[in-house]
Amino acid sequence: MSPEMREANAKIKELQNSLDRFKKDNNHLYNRIAELIEANEKEVKNLKWIKDHDYIFLVDENKKLHAEIRKLKEGAVDRARKAGL
Repeated sequence: MSPEMREANAKIKELQNSLDRFKKDNNHLYNRIAELIEANEKEVKNLKWIKDHDYIFLVDENKKLHAEIRKLKEGAVDRARKAGL
């Protein structure tokens, strides 16, 4: 085999290795994009659910209950102080 042929074969092998690497990277990126799209779709579903009126009602009720608990605790502390505890 002539030196030119060896050089050409070496270049072909180098280019094939580069192509294989690019294909592998491209495949990895394609899979990652698919994962991100799936995660994004789940987030969109969650955001739609959060806008639901039942969810909003429950969040408001939860806030009211926490406020009531806070007032009851403060009242209990005040009563304990007045009782000398």
